[in-house]
Amino acid sequence: MSISGIQSGQEVYGNLFAQGNSETAECSKDHCQSSTVRNPPSDTVQISGTARELALQKQEAMRARHMTTRSQPAAAATDKVLPMEAYSIPGWMGDFGLKYNLADTTIGMRYVDSNAYKYDQLSSHEKAEVNEYSSTLAKFYREEEKSRGIETREDYYNAIILDQRPGLSEEMRQAIQQRLAENPRMLELMHKYSAQLVHPEKIIS
Repeated sequence: MSISGIQSGQEVYGNLFAQGNSETAECSKDHCQSSTVRNPPSDTVQISGTARELALQKQEAMRARHMTTRSQPAAAATDKVLPMEAYSIPGWMGDFGLKYNLADTTIGMRYVDSNAYKYDQLSSHEKAEVNEYSSTLAKFYREEEKSRGIETREDYYNAIILDQRPGLSEEMRQAIQQRLAENPRMLELMHKYSAQLVHPEKIIS
């Protein structure tokens, strides 16, 4: 791309308001006399054939994407609105949680007394271990849900919260407990970082 006839910022600003050859009036106390002001040559920009082709391709892609979006039904119109409980987890999952990632429920708690503060005091290695435990526990939980046909939040809400499948929640709790008991690494981390009021040996036994 080559650009010629570059003007100063002041000249460019003036040209924004000029159209072709503009006529201005020079006025004195007694009369006005018209005068013609001619604009300087406009900037010229030469665009290569490759750049023009790329621009056309981008326009076509945007047009195709727009048409595809218009042809699809709006997600908001088809998604079912669920209550907040549908996005929770069973209360018993807290039994397997670590003190460093359990939510604080006391209103007005000082930061130095919170679990967040305890987590912040851990070393990088300790934080990595806490995160390893948490992610593995979450993986166990998702796998147990999926193996029982719980694929969506609506499935979970109906089966667990509304208890349309009685005993399923307890069945999942026992399954996760068993998986923890059979995993030496998870037991090691649980004993090392478990909540102060929870004794892993009682949970796993």
